[in-house]
Amino acid sequence: ATFFVGAFSPSALPLEHAVAVANAVRHARARRAETVLVDTTGFVAGGSARRLKAAKAALIAPAVILAFGADTDRETLALAHAASLA
Repeated sequence: ATFFVGAFSPSALPLEHAVAVANAVRHARARRAETVLVDTTGFVAGGSARRLKAAKAALIAPAVILAFGADTDRETLALAHAASLA
C-alpha cells in the first residue's frame, strides 16, 4: 500500500503527513503484519519537527523507537517516545 500526502517534505503538510503514517501503520496492523517498521524523515530540527515526531509516536504507539544520528536527533525521538506513552 502507498500513502502519499502531496508533498515530499513533511514540513509542508505536517498534519497530513502524521495522518498518512498512522493510516499506513493501521493498514499493516489490520493485515496482521508481524513487524511494522516506520522510517521517519530527516525533519528533526525545531519545534515543528519535534511536534510532528511526538504526534506520529502518539498516533502509532510504537513498542520500540530506534534513533541514529546526532544527540539532538536522538533527544527529539526520545521526547516523541515519551509523548506516545502519555
